[in-house]
Amino acid sequence: MEINKKLKLYQEAVNKIEKIEDDIYRRNVTCTTYDSINELIECLTDIIPDEKIIVLIRINKSLKKDLDINQDFRNFKKDVLNLIREYLKEKLNTINELINLIEVDYPCAAELQSYSSFKLDLRSVSREIKEFMEYLETIPRIR
Repeated sequence: MEINKKLKLYQEAVNKIEKIEDDIYRRNVTCTTYDSINELIECLTDIIPDEKIIVLIRINKSLKKDLDINQDFRNFKKDVLNLIREYLKEKLNTINELINLIEVDYPCAAELQSYSSFKLDLRSVSREIKEFMEYLETIPRIR
């Protein structure tokens, strides 16, 4: 399922954002930090709007000039986490609506083996999304 791929990309992106933020916060910016930002750009290219990618590129350039970008990165992080949360909330609602639609409008489908398997897959994805959304809520927006 496409949602599984995006969920993994989101998880990877959030991990990179936290690592980069930690480096910036500790003023421990190294070549690894720049590499992480470039990897984050690649990771986010397909999942967030271009203007956020441009912000991240500007942050990377400012970092290389040794400018203080704490606030810029905090704002970027907050915006990206909100975008991810909104996307996941929308997908979760879609999955739940699909399950309800099939069960209400097509009760005979519930008896089909293929539907049972499909429903288990949907519920599994739904559970993964909920767990990741709960994790997102634990991430501090501001240090």
